[in-house]
Amino acid sequence: MTARMTLTPQMAEYEQKFTDSGDVRWLPYLMYFHPTEHRSPVVNTDLAGFRYSESLGTRYSVIDSGQSSGSVRLLAGSSTVFGIGASADSWTLSSRLTQNDSRGQRWINFGGRSFNSTQELLLFALNKHHLPKVDEIVLFSGFNNLGLARQPQEYRGEHGAFFNCHQFFDALAPARPASSAWSLSNLFGKAQEQEPPAPQSMQEQIDYAADLTLQHLDIWRALAADMGAKLTFIL
Repeated sequence: MTARMTLTPQMAEYEQKFTDSGDVRWLPYLMYFHPTEHRSPVVNTDLAGFRYSESLGTRYSVIDSGQSSGSVRLLAGSSTVFGIGASADSWTLSSRLTQNDSRGQRWINFGGRSFNSTQELLLFALNKHHLPKVDEIVLFSGFNNLGLARQPQEYRGEHGAFFNCHQFFDALAPARPASSAWSLSNLFGKAQEQEPPAPQSMQEQIDYAADLTLQHLDIWRALAADMGAKLTFIL
């Protein structure tokens, strides 16, 4: 047994369906999201794939929250919010906030594992209708934008690269026709493949990630204002 599995045995649960090397659930628009109705002692998800939070013996999630009579507070973002590495649902940020918030409101886990800021925004737009009144949104966002800014422009585009984008673009690439032994490429040698462009400088990557994060933060701000919710941003 490795030191990692000895010290953090819960990671075996995440590696099955909650890592890029695991059983990825592909989806339109979002590209991928967590498995639905997953059950284990470590991580559990609802009908849509959102992780459950737990406080004082009560379990709740995005899908369940619409049945709540009171307002809620929202924790949105990527893997940190989702709680990768937490030994149980009760140890995620949303669960601990609910446990320790003197106002007595539930904090909802709206995290998407390995999401960039575009995916975080889409996740909210596609699932906002499940929520009751939201009093506050705390957004952890931007770190993955920086990590993905090193990807080539063809992957980043206008809205940022995403994890697993190589698989996506490879799958959509047009099939090359098989060449015969008498084809020009075989007779005269294959055309020299274009070298990939050099990655941007670190400052260019930071500028790109910051601009993308700020663009989406403006949209979050507009959504929060329309909902009458306070918005707090954390990088």
